[in-house]
Amino acid sequence: MKTSTFTDGTVDIYKGRRDVKAGWQVILPCGKIVQGHSLNAKLAEKTARSSAHHHSGLTNPYPGTGALPIGYIQARNQLAIHQGYKNWLAYDADRKAKVAAHLLSCQIEIVQVEG
Repeated sequence: MKTSTFTDGTVDIYKGRRDVKAGWQVILPCGKIVQGHSLNAKLAEKTARSSAHHHSGLTNPYPGTGALPIGYIQARNQLAIHQGYKNWLAYDADRKAKVAAHLLSCQIEIVQVEG
């Protein structure tokens, strides 16, 4: 049985079939704990940060770069203006700053899988 034991004493048991080597845990600012396993430590770090971002509630409502349909560009600008920003760039810069602050307030831990 493969397990991950974190510094706070929490143990996460892996029940899958993949050859996982790392476990990850994110403690959100609200105290909620999110855990998982990855194939290696590098992927575990990436997945933990992605999970913390997802749980922030600050995901991009209009993803995409490059050539976008004009209606899409207008819709995201209207959203930004409706939220009190000058334009989409200002809205997105503020959202990214809030995401960065949220990630700093999360506790992310990567451990080696035992077993």
